[in-house]
Amino acid sequence: MKLSTALLLFIVALLLGIPGCKKKTSRQTNPKKKQGTQQKTKQRTFEMHDDFVDVVEEAPGADLPVDPLAQYRTGRIEERVRRVPSRIQRGLTSDPDRYLAEMVEFLIAKTDDDFLKVKLIHDWIADNIKYDTEGYFSGRLPKTDWKGTLQGGSSVCDGYSTLFDTMCAAAGIESRKVSGYGRGLSFKLFGEEDVHDSNHAWNAVEIYDEWYLVDTTWNAGHVSGRNFEKRYSTEYLFQAPEQFIYRHFPTESGWQLLDPPLSAGGFKELPYVRGGFFSHGLEFADPIRRINQTSGETALNLQLPLSTAITAHVVSDQGEKIPGRTLLQRNSDALTILASFPRRGNWTIDIFAKPSYEQGPYWSVASIGYQASAGSGKQFAKAYGEYTTFGCSLQQPLYAPLESGATQFSIRVPGVQEVSVVTGGKDWTNLTRSTGNRFTGTVTIPRSGPTRIVAKTDSGNSRWSVLVEY
Repeated sequence: MKLSTALLLFIVALLLGIPGCKKKTSRQTNPKKKQGTQQKTKQRTFEMHDDFVDVVEEAPGADLPVDPLAQYRTGRIEERVRRVPSRIQRGLTSDPDRYLAEMVEFLIAKTDDDFLKVKLIHDWIADNIKYDTEGYFSGRLPKTDWKGTLQGGSSVCDGYSTLFDTMCAAAGIESRKVSGYGRGLSFKLFGEEDVHDSNHAWNAVEIYDEWYLVDTTWNAGHVSGRNFEKRYSTEYLFQAPEQFIYRHFPTESGWQLLDPPLSAGGFKELPYVRGGFFSHGLEFADPIRRINQTSGETALNLQLPLSTAITAHVVSDQGEKIPGRTLLQRNSDALTILASFPRRGNWTIDIFAKPSYEQGPYWSVASIGYQASAGSGKQFAKAYGEYTTFGCSLQQPLYAPLESGATQFSIRVPGVQEVSVVTGGKDWTNLTRSTGNRFTGTVTIPRSGPTRIVAKTDSGNSRWSVLVEY
């Protein structure tokens, strides 16, 4: 498969300038808003809602219909997987040689679609096999042959991939276990990467004369602390090779399924993104490296669909989230993350995503490293949850606190009727709508008290949402 345009741009720029796992090695075969008048107004209420960010290793499946295989990356387990007769389920432990084939036959009996057959096998393993964190952290690895994995009900990546191989064989589908380096538990953004250290295993399957990549281990859940948290996903099921490569570097380059294959040096420069980055439809608008050189401020540009909402944080080298250091500017399908770093040194911009139509948490999808040559004392205004939900873009003023006196405001807020600035909790100034959902106006800032930008979607509604606070 040819390299994507984004990946090619990244490689050209270079030239110009999950859980991990321990595994046993194995042999493999290589394939080829009129400014208003300031006024006092009563009986207006406004609400403030912070973002709810749940920091997790992987999103549970928010895949977008962007390619023909999206019909299989549903983020849902096939119902048939949970209808396997209890007799067979029990037999897999007592007599795996006999019951494995019977179980596979039951799973695939209702379909001739080889992609669906593979998904059914993938789903059964992800739903039934637990990642052995005790074995991983202690170094006492469990049995990783397919029988031991079935009987123990847990394993590490080698066991997941071996069992997947065996079940595919029983279904008459060509599969290979692929060994190599994975950016999982042991990965440190600012650490050294030995991409030749084979620490992970996954699979390649041949379907209708084409090879596809599958990582059942990382689709089964994630490790939190020293515990495995089951969270089914389809992010690494038939993921495009040019996306899969961001976290998987096979020992044998042919299993990248890229033409030409990416070098070890090229892989090490790739930004750290999880499967949810691509399943939410995100793309980097400019070439980005794993670690980027910058001054005290930077701007990270992304492309994303309207159906995806984003939030981001600056995190210190010690893992501390630093408030007031990021601000998002969104314009339809383009988004800029503005960031400032308190002092020189190593910093991370953690990016989170979720479907914009869902009320649930944001999920971690990328961590981008920056080495700041200087610090910045600038802190951004606080953006509340509706700022992100409405897809806002604050243009000015960007920073807090505000100086007293006349101040020009400009903000883009799609889908609302009115936008106002409230100073001191009582003085309201309506901003004037101009083209492109932009609202502007001049506001006199008092010497003390908060200043908030508020909006409401219905002119007949007295309830306002707080977008930004200084």
